[in-house]
Formats: sequence, structure tokens, C-alpha cells
Amino acid sequence: MKIKTFIFVTIIYLSSWSKPNPFCSQSSLLESTGPYPLTISPNEIGEIKTHQFLFKHRGKTTALKYHVASALSPPKKGTLVYLCGGPGFACPKRAFNLPENYDIVTIHYLGIGNNRVLNKAEDMAVENQGEAVAQMINDLARPDIIILGHSYGTAVATVAASKYTHKPNTEKKSNLKGVILTGVVGPSAGATYGAEYPNIAKQAWDALSNMEQKQFRKQYLKISKNLSLQKKANLDKILSGPLIYGPTLTTNGLRSFIKSPQDFADFRVLTTLPPEVKEGIWQQRAAACELFETVIDLKNEKVFGGLVTPNTFSPEICDCRLLPARWKPDDYQIKDIPVVYLNGTSDPATPVAGAKQHFNGQTETSEKVFLAEPNGGHAEFINENGKMKNCIPEFLEEISKGSLKSIESKKDIYVNNGCKKQTNFIPFEPESTK
Repeated sequence: MKIKTFIFVTIIYLSSWSKPNPFCSQSSLLESTGPYPLTISPNEIGEIKTHQFLFKHRGKTTALKYHVASALSPPKKGTLVYLCGGPGFACPKRAFNLPENYDIVTIHYLGIGNNRVLNKAEDMAVENQGEAVAQMINDLARPDIIILGHSYGTAVATVAASKYTHKPNTEKKSNLKGVILTGVVGPSAGATYGAEYPNIAKQAWDALSNMEQKQFRKQYLKISKNLSLQKKANLDKILSGPLIYGPTLTTNGLRSFIKSPQDFADFRVLTTLPPEVKEGIWQQRAAACELFETVIDLKNEKVFGGLVTPNTFSPEICDCRLLPARWKPDDYQIKDIPVVYLNGTSDPATPVAGAKQHFNGQTETSEKVFLAEPNGGHAEFINENGKMKNCIPEFLEEISKGSLKSIESKKDIYVNNGCKKQTNFIPFEPESTK
């Protein structure tokens, strides 16, 4: 069931990045009149409250909203601002293994959901997203805030933390204690998306036994010969979707297909896009134009024994420049607080080399530590097969103490053995929220 959960999320995530050109011109901007439900969201549990603050930027004031999910397990240890990846869908409030003894704060990125009012391309630049989060952190007026950023959220987190830590102390209402970045977006200059996917696919395929490879070929050829072109493309999308999470999870997906091929073939094809997905595509294109220099076209590639066309982001996302490719993490220095980096060495979305560039460019932190999970993919803090899936609570505790010395001293233990403390996995489930 968990592998199907990951596949479902990956299909939605990647299919929305792969739409062709209509979203490239300003005149095609989708005017959202909502409120639309944000359908890519898990079942929410516990008390969740919506708050509003006034976002002051470029001489304008705009009312924005954010959510606070109260800690489920007393005593509360702190406040975690969770900035998810994407962008284009709502950050889940109690998903995966986020610690239950922290209040979880999430915000719809500018351009979607509650904050769709700022939906011009220039509104949605990382600079503005981070500024909005920094102002939200001040509005929280709390003494115990830590930011957790994943994927696109690492760029937003970098800007937000930089802006907040350089704010005069007399203007600060909150205490930002530290930052955790996982699946880290490096500088956009030279960033080529897609190059690593065939390598990850080969690692996943080679992990199968000879017998499993033969079984996969047999099942794939048998079931695909009766599929339409659309359903065949959808099957390939499902099989290759987990590549973003690294070779181990992808191998598990291939094994699941061998056991239950019909479940994969019967997975629903997304034929029409609801309004909230369309606005998400617009937001994603703006992000892509800012964070990527080029995207490699893999439509002629064949993986998994030469049978499957891998599904990754389409080159069309960069065939126009909604925003200039100008993401430079070094321009946003995080000052006088600790930062923990966690990246998989087999992450095709945010390669470890770019993550290390980000790490090396941060020169004003009080402390920083870089943890690289061997063969890890794009979401090691939630990867059920990863060693460090349960490490976030430990990292939070050390940051709260104001020092990363313990994490630094145990780097090899974390990388090789992971963390002992177990947390419950709460998977994505499609449920509409307003």
C-alpha cells in the first residue's frame, strides 16, 4: 500500500510539470475565482487553525493565510514551519513522519489555494515566497521556531531564514532557532534536470535478480500489448514515477508490478485538470524558469530492460522564461543559526553536487552539517526504506539545544545506521480541503 501511495503522489506531481506550452505567456495566466479545494492533501488530524497576516511587499499590503496544526503529543517541544516541495500543491499539515510533539505551521505558496491572489509570475518568485514566510514567522510571535524545507521548500526556506536572521532584533517577534534542508536545490546556473534519471533506473533494474527481470519483461509485454497509447504512457509514468525517490524505492515498485501488474494498468488516467491543478501548473512553470537552466528530454529513452519510457519533467517547462534563471543561494546568507543538510546521493531531482554547492556557499551560519544518505533519493526524511527517515526529531532536539556538535560527531552513525527513534508514517490520502 505504501508503494502505491508514493506512486500516486509522484504521478500527480510529475504529470502537472509535463503539460505543453499554453502556460508560457502572461496573457494565458489563469484567473482563479475559487475557492477551489486543494485535492492533493492527506487526511488532516488534530486541531488545525487558519490564521491571517498582512504581507507587506513592494509598497502593497495583501492579506495572506497560513495554518497551524497543534501538537498531538504533549508536552509540546516547539514549532516546526514545514515548507514542502512542489510547488503547485498544498503542504500537508500532518503528513509522513513529522514529529507529533511539535506544532506544524504550513502556508500555501503565493499563487495557489488560500494565497492565489498573488498569482502573477513575478509574485511567485522565490524571493517573494521567502519574504512571505519570513513575515509569517514574525506574525507567529513564538520563541521556538525551526524551519524544515524540502525540495522547492529549501529555496523558500533559505530566503526566509536569511531575511529573518538579518532583521533587526528590535523588529523580531519570534525566535528562529535553526533550519533543516532536505533535497536541497542548488544554484540554477548550469542546473540540468533529468540527466540522472537513466542512471537511477539502471541501478533499480540491476537490483532485480535475473529471474525478476525475466518476470518483469513477461508481465510488461503481456499487459501492455492490449493497452491504448494513452494507457501505455500512463503505465510507464507509474512505473518510472518512483525514480525521483531513488533506486531502492523504484526497485520495490518494479517488484510490486511483477506481483500485481493489473493494479498498475488499471490506475486511473488523469484526463482533465481541475482549476486548482491548472493554477498549480502555472506556479510550477514560474519556479522551473527560475530554478532550472535546462531540462533534458527523455521521451526517446528506454529503461527497465529497454521497455519503459521514463516520465520526468517536460522540456517545455523551460522553453520560455516566466522568470529569469537567477536562483543563487549564496545571495541569501542564513546568519548566526545552525543549519542541517540532508541529501540522498542518488537524488535525480536535487543532485547532491548542487546541495553541496548550497552548503559551501553558506558562510554566516553559527554551525552547519551535511549528511549524505548513500543511494538515497529525493525525500529521505520520509523514505520508508531510508536509514534517516526517523532522524528529524533528533535533529530538532539538537537544534533546540543550540548546537550541532552531537550531530557532527555521529555523522557516520546516522549515515550507516540511521536513528533508533521510530515515528508513525502518515501517508498521503486524497481528500479535498478548503
